Amino acid sequence: MLNLAGNQIEKVEKIGNLRSLTELNLRRNKISEVFDLDYLPVLQRVFLSNNNIESFDKAGSLFNVKYLIELAIDGNPVSMEAKSRYRSYV
Repeated sequence: MLNLAGNQIEKVEKIGNLRSLTELNLRRNKISEVFDLDYLPVLQRVFLSNNNIESFDKAGSLFNVKYLIELAIDGNPVSMEAKSRYRSYV
């Protein structure tokens, strides 16, 4: 588990060597882009709440995480956009 919550981190990258990482907490940072999460073979939980991710393109590696069972992206511009876009479907 790696907890980097509440820092001034702006970008997640070059963490592919953390091969046994199962949980990554990056809440309350300034993250706008996420890379290399798909290189973490046992990653199961990612917490990115309250950051600056504006589009899913900026967090594309999340969609290739093989064993992801929990993801938190609330409080990001992308979650606000998705909520308003899909509100009519709920």
